[in-house]
Amino acid sequence: MKKKIHICLILWLLPIVMVAQDSAKKVGLVWDTSYGMINRNLEAEINYLNDYFLENRETEVLLTIFSNTVLAQESYKISNAEWTELRDQLETSIPDGATSFTNIFPRNVDEILLFTDGKSAYGSLPTSFEKPITVVYSVAGGNQQRLQDLADNSGGKFINLLDDKGERNKEIIKVTGTVSTLTVPLEGVRVESRELGVSTTTDKNGKYEIEAAVDGSIRFSLLGKKTYIARTPPDGKRNIILEDGNETLDEILITADRRPEEKSLNLGVVKRPERSIGYAVETIDETQISPQDIDLETAVTGQFSNVQIKSDEDITQFLSRGRNMSILLDQTGLLVIDGVPMQSDPKFLGGVSTDKAIISKSGLLHPDNIAEITVLKGLAATNRWGTLGRNGVILVTTKAGSQLATEDGEFNNGKIGTTDTYEGGALLMEDLPNTEYIEALSTAKSVDEAYNIYLKQRGYFGDSPEFFFNTATYFKKWQNNFVIDKILSNVSELPDVNTETQMALVYKLQEMGLYDSATKVINNIIEDKPTQLQHYRNLALNYRLAGEYQKSLDLYKKIDRKQIKGITSLDNLQGTIDNEYKNLLALHSDDIEMKGINPKMLTNVKLDTRIVFEWNNFDAEFDLQIVNPQNRYFTWSHTKEGE
Repeated sequence: MKKKIHICLILWLLPIVMVAQDSAKKVGLVWDTSYGMINRNLEAEINYLNDYFLENRETEVLLTIFSNTVLAQESYKISNAEWTELRDQLETSIPDGATSFTNIFPRNVDEILLFTDGKSAYGSLPTSFEKPITVVYSVAGGNQQRLQDLADNSGGKFINLLDDKGERNKEIIKVTGTVSTLTVPLEGVRVESRELGVSTTTDKNGKYEIEAAVDGSIRFSLLGKKTYIARTPPDGKRNIILEDGNETLDEILITADRRPEEKSLNLGVVKRPERSIGYAVETIDETQISPQDIDLETAVTGQFSNVQIKSDEDITQFLSRGRNMSILLDQTGLLVIDGVPMQSDPKFLGGVSTDKAIISKSGLLHPDNIAEITVLKGLAATNRWGTLGRNGVILVTTKAGSQLATEDGEFNNGKIGTTDTYEGGALLMEDLPNTEYIEALSTAKSVDEAYNIYLKQRGYFGDSPEFFFNTATYFKKWQNNFVIDKILSNVSELPDVNTETQMALVYKLQEMGLYDSATKVINNIIEDKPTQLQHYRNLALNYRLAGEYQKSLDLYKKIDRKQIKGITSLDNLQGTIDNEYKNLLALHSDDIEMKGINPKMLTNVKLDTRIVFEWNNFDAEFDLQIVNPQNRYFTWSHTKEGE
């Protein structure tokens, strides 16, 4: 009888044990380890979790650790509120990299605990989720409102640990002032109250206003300038002058061999080097020269827009780009025959005269001997021919391709350029600057050792974009793109990063071949500045560099059709975008869907060489000097007063 009762008890208790096991709560713990979380209140977060597990003693936790990508996903079983192993994992995680909220939320859980500041330049935080999300917030200056909305929309809670941290329990003073160079105010300077963890940026007049702790310090930093740290002023007034940074642009000498042309397509276009582009360029070949044309003037007349030749003057008197110039200045353009410039000579109306060369209208240059005529306007003229080409250039290529014969039968090699022979001492830019942190990194014997040195040096220099750019360049020697991508992404986590810094990050990511990350940064810029056409062009170029030719084409088509909201005109980018569009079709037609193409884009621009010079700050002023193979140079200035 006793044996029977004993068996019945076991059978009755077994379902209870099984129910208890099935009722263990499943929780997704999503832990942000981006660089922006370096000032997290870890102690308060751990205390919150300790209380949580005391309340939920039997819990199955799916841990997701992330920054610019998902770094780890592990499962932990919490029994009787014992969570030491999970706690050790959280406390030893290293904050590094940007924040990406892509694919971080598990779905097969009952609840999600999200620890983050909510800021990301690598993709937006979702506005809702099908599972309740409890947001735990412990970093000042984060995207608090967006996190609050996410918690509310998902049926979760928003836990603000800053109140427990007592971060505002300091005597505070409002500080105002102006940041400038010795001559002009500086816009976009990051101003940070180090004790309070808050920051702001200067306006266009260099003015700022920030709350700071009494007896604390304020940091002033800007890309290209020396960082300045000042004590909080007792009277709340502080004007700062920032000096140029230690790293300045040196002279550089860039040389390259011309790449061979690829075979022509059946589109009536010619394949040219990658990203080949012209500006205001028009060309006709021998098939477009009429048999009725009796000389060069008649061959040109009526063939090109905005090119005018008066009936009583020769072709060197043509008017193009300079028709709106002062009547006191020479308005005529430049004629170039087989590479030799022929300046206008109004005293010799019967032909063209130079130092030692004469071409009669009825002489050497008969239309039958002309292979091609090209008219250059705008930058395409001045970039190669300097000030001589300021009013436009007509390039004539003869079928023989020979140079012009002089009076004594010798060939005139001509000189291209606007100055005497360049004798400057051009230098090759070194890959890395001579800085304290680069010297420290150079001692590393392995990538792991180098990474640990980087983390240490980041504590001293981690508020500067240049630190991450230079460190990423150093890590190229270890051929570890994962580490390089993570290091560079930190730039997006710096407080109050402006568009110029983000574009510098894009160029660096492209240099490293990290096009997917560059796409994320450009999209973030577009989200912030949706009506600036240049950024859509940057995205199309990045797609092309990444080999995503269809995406590049689709964006160019959208730009061409003016289908981007808020952009109704291409303005001065019209010619540039048209030529990039044409060149994309010419080089990659086999990789893209050709339907819906604007017919005018099926004729590619023919250029031998393209020099691309990009800068991240549109308002930067500089002189660009280019030296040609004949050691002659010209200077192109980018100033607010110039073109």
